Amino acid sequence: MEELVKKLNVELEHGRILGPYCSLTVKELVIFPSYVIPKSTPGKFRLIHNLSYPESDSVNSHIDEDDKSVKYCSLLDVARFLVTTEGDGHWLSKVDLKDAYRCVPIHKDDWRYLGMQLQDKYLCDRCLPMGQGTSCWIFTEISNV
Repeated sequence: MEELVKKLNVELEHGRILGPYCSLTVKELVIFPSYVIPKSTPGKFRLIHNLSYPESDSVNSHIDEDDKSVKYCSLLDVARFLVTTEGDGHWLSKVDLKDAYRCVPIHKDDWRYLGMQLQDKYLCDRCLPMGQGTSCWIFTEISNV
């Protein structure tokens, strides 16, 4: 619980979550479980907004399976590209964006589907959450522009 509170406070400081509120302030706010899981870096945690709950009637259960998947190129694809374009001035780079999904805002009309409750307080996510079926696809579409 302590790590969840810390993570939520960071999200609040960055304006990616609204709240905390003592009562429901967003009309028809839908509440989903939230928790943290450890990242590979010791002491770092990832906030998960479980939009697959309940399994039979969740946000994710209403998303088409094709919209939940992304196919990345393989290392072999990259190697083939570099070999076939040798001398064409192509460069290869890698970028690791901190909190990448969390930089993508959600339309205000959809905030009501991203509610959280911590003890007796309510919060509302306003950025792309880890746990939404389309987060990876949306972020990939934006970053490939």
